[in-house]
Amino acid sequence: MPRAPAHRPLLALLAACLPLTAAAGSLSLTPDGDTLIAAEQPTVGAGRLAVLTLQSAPATQRLLVHFDLSRLSLDAAHLRSAQLVFNLDYRNGAWQRNEDLDLHRLLAPWSETGASWECGDSRCSVPWRGGHFARDHSDRLKVFDHPGGVLQWDVTADVAALLAGADNHGWLLKKSHESSGGLIALGSREGANPPRLVLSFDSPFDVAPPAVRLHQPANGLLLGPLPAALEVFYQDDQPLDPAAVELHLDDQPLADCSRSHTAARCRIERLEPGVHQLRVAVTDAGGHRSELRQPLLYLDGSDADAGFASRWHAFAGPPSDGLGRDRDFYLDNLSGDIYLKQAAAWRWQSNLRGPAGIAGPQGPAGERGADGYRGEAGVPGMVGAPGATGPRGAPGPVGPQGAPGPQGPPGPRGAESDTELARSGCAVDQLLTFSAQGWQCTARAQVAPLTALACADGQGLRRQEGVWRCADR
Repeated sequence: MPRAPAHRPLLALLAACLPLTAAAGSLSLTPDGDTLIAAEQPTVGAGRLAVLTLQSAPATQRLLVHFDLSRLSLDAAHLRSAQLVFNLDYRNGAWQRNEDLDLHRLLAPWSETGASWECGDSRCSVPWRGGHFARDHSDRLKVFDHPGGVLQWDVTADVAALLAGADNHGWLLKKSHESSGGLIALGSREGANPPRLVLSFDSPFDVAPPAVRLHQPANGLLLGPLPAALEVFYQDDQPLDPAAVELHLDDQPLADCSRSHTAARCRIERLEPGVHQLRVAVTDAGGHRSELRQPLLYLDGSDADAGFASRWHAFAGPPSDGLGRDRDFYLDNLSGDIYLKQAAAWRWQSNLRGPAGIAGPQGPAGERGADGYRGEAGVPGMVGAPGATGPRGAPGPVGPQGAPGPQGPPGPRGAESDTELARSGCAVDQLLTFSAQGWQCTARAQVAPLTALACADGQGLRRQEGVWRCADR
């Protein structure tokens, strides 16, 4: 199976997805966008990472990938198979054996630099909470417990539908059971081993545009002194016409160039230090056109100024007009912006800062720290003011009965009423007295005071059968 070349210019800006290899009956495409979305950083995009990781809750991460098929001259009836291939970079020790990875078709558009867990793009015109994808997976793959290798999903039915006119929003890759532990990392298009969509077909026609890449200067950095060489490689499934290869630098045709069926080589005699734009366009026999737009940074080494005519300045914030001279460069340490001084003025050129990275997995809990110093006892506070009188309490229980007191002396004899005398049966001038003959009426003058009704201790006066007698109480 054809493989993508390991070398990819760091500053390459592709205008469209280009096939890395093309041969009769098969085609291997690289994506025009891939990224990951993370639940723990729901508004952060990660479209410039060299490695894309999948992991489980609560730090769930999913992967998005898209291939541009609009430039293929391939009918769905001629398609025999389509395989989505990822290179396994690594997995951690918590990865479960035979863990399933599910591939789903995405149902909404997204952008590589703007997609996040919450939204499909930076404007959030597509809110989707983890991706809007088909419920049923296109294919499921068991990832065995091994340190590396190639992972492959069958997407023949999906690609046939896309070639027949269905909306192409790419695919989403996720763990089938996102509650299980483990992390796995796959190569991205920014890395040395990008994803590939490998198509097999039986069409007799030229189905894909040519591939173009910058070979020299490496990484788009051109160092003086001049003259310097510029070399571009291109290829297609049919021989290319050298006359169909166009090369421009800063929108001006490069004149001193030699072209063949697979490469073009140009000689650059004069160039101002700074950032320049290279554009290479190649058209194949089927009318497919591919373009490579590549920024070139030229540094002139002919001057005896520390080896370069241009100087780099780096401070926090934008540069001031009085700093440096023409052809100098300035780096804003806060924003990552790069400026070039031209005609005594600093002009913005580019930015070095990439998007914020995805948070790594949570580390293990640290050891318990030592107990802190116990402080001294505080000074007693002031005595508070007396509180308000509380409510009256409930009556207490009745106490035990006290011991009987001593008997008091006899009180004075009260006057008898006429009624009592009548009851005794004596005349008004008589008193009821007691003698050996019993109770009888006696003249008052003959009765000593206080003795008339005297009874023994423990007795009281009681009327019995019409006669008053002393009787036991």
